[in-house]
Amino acid sequence: MSATELEQHEDVIAPLRATYRKIAVFDDLEGGVIVVAKPDNPRAYKELFDQINNSEFSTADAYEAFALECIKHPERSAAVRLLNEYPAIANAVTRKGRELCGEAVRELGK
Repeated sequence: MSATELEQHEDVIAPLRATYRKIAVFDDLEGGVIVVAKPDNPRAYKELFDQINNSEFSTADAYEAFALECIKHPERSAAVRLLNEYPAIANAVTRKGRELCGEAVRELGK
């Protein structure tokens, strides 16, 4: 998404950036945006792995559940609709959500 396109959604993005500080913004494939931050409840990150390792859950279902915890905009019912329409969005959001939870930490030396 270009800087110009982001500016068109600044009214949505700015308050969420102020609240969550570190966010990611994705194109929602329908002219809007999906704003992602780490989940409000740190347990959501742990539950992602519990679900992946539990044979009763598919990885896709675990990713969708975690993605819904990370999506701060649009509101939940709209996010569910987007994930139903474009299921691969859950993968992108989960990847970024995991990064925002600290998986992007880098080792600074030995």
